[in-house]
Amino acid sequence: MNKYVFRLSILLIVLGFGACKKNKHSISGQVLDYRGSGSIASIEVEGQPKSNTTSGSNGNFEIEDLPKGSCKVKFTSQNSDGSFSSRTQELTVGEDGVVVMLPNPVILRTPILGPAFAKDSVRLSWTKSIAADFREYKVYRHTSPGLDEVTGTLLYVATSADDTLFTDEIDHGDQFYYRVFVLNEYGLLGGSNIESIAGIPVQNNPLIQIGVDCQYFMNKGDIQWYDFQVVKGTAYKVTWRDSWFAPYTANSIFLGAYHSDKQNYYFYDERLIQMIGGPRAFVGRTNETAHLKVYGYNGETNGTFYTRVDTLDRTLAQQMSFNTDYSGSFFVNDTKMFCFDALKDTSYKVAYYGVYGGGAGDGLSVQLTCYSALSSTTFINRDYVPTLQYADTINIVPDASGKIYLALTSVFFGVPPTNVNLKIIK
Repeated sequence: MNKYVFRLSILLIVLGFGACKKNKHSISGQVLDYRGSGSIASIEVEGQPKSNTTSGSNGNFEIEDLPKGSCKVKFTSQNSDGSFSSRTQELTVGEDGVVVMLPNPVILRTPILGPAFAKDSVRLSWTKSIAADFREYKVYRHTSPGLDEVTGTLLYVATSADDTLFTDEIDHGDQFYYRVFVLNEYGLLGGSNIESIAGIPVQNNPLIQIGVDCQYFMNKGDIQWYDFQVVKGTAYKVTWRDSWFAPYTANSIFLGAYHSDKQNYYFYDERLIQMIGGPRAFVGRTNETAHLKVYGYNGETNGTFYTRVDTLDRTLAQQMSFNTDYSGSFFVNDTKMFCFDALKDTSYKVAYYGVYGGGAGDGLSVQLTCYSALSSTTFINRDYVPTLQYADTINIVPDASGKIYLALTSVFFGVPPTNVNLKIIK
């Protein structure tokens, strides 16, 4: 009886195993790399996460516990350099001896940086995909190495497998990470390794040549200093431009003119007046190496800008007689000079006012600089000429006999022209 029970139990176990085996559905085969060698790959079954598995070292795999019918299966092989090869195939449950051939991995070469004035260029190149079902390359970049199709910014799409070059532009000092993805009609065939490169901050020439246009680049967070020679008693005009003036791109540039110690100044840090770009006039108090200080109004300002330092030609100054009205019509960026003969320790009054020229707005504002070339005394370096027909005056007492010069420069945005009237009262 016991022997009978034992044999019956063995029979039931065998029958049960057979029944279980009969209800179990699977797919088996081998994953090969593009050279035909077995490849370790992760295997994901669409809609059946419990069936996900990994192929062995020889590429053999078996996917179990699948429902009847067909399913999409994704095979992905990761490489040590960070690249990967992938293929998605629709397979029939119950198949045996399936062969999955992965495409060749695309390798992104080390980017080549091409420093330039406005932006740095980044030349990217990668190895060619030889997949028969190739559809396109997609080039992405990101600010961190966590780069995929979701986090990255799409830069370029190429639909020819032979198109393996792309040139990006980045700001000086910025760092980006790059990756190339390869796709067929079903999705990814793979992704390249990730490469990064940083732009080089621009090193501007600190020497300014008088009377020459100078173009510079403002890196984010920069405070820049530029040097030029100042001669005692000479009048100078400083002009600068930012993004309001094509092709310049830096926004809201501040600029000041400083003595050689970089502490005392001719004029303090002035924000660029939009659409005018200064200018500012000043008179050299001594022979020295002076400096322009330039920076953006916040740490994010970057891009190209322009500045220029000119001397004001005193030979062009219009000679004035005492107690006689003079007037001049001013347009954007105009500078006009006047002069009169003065005696030491004698009191003079400079009376002036502006007359708005018409149109909408308040007209241009005009800056007055009054100085003695002989003694290098500056009586006024920044006094705005009123534009509403109200007269203003300044009192001056020269400490040496000689000519007194007045430089008038339009500095504020408005609707030109503005007529400025002057009178020297003795």
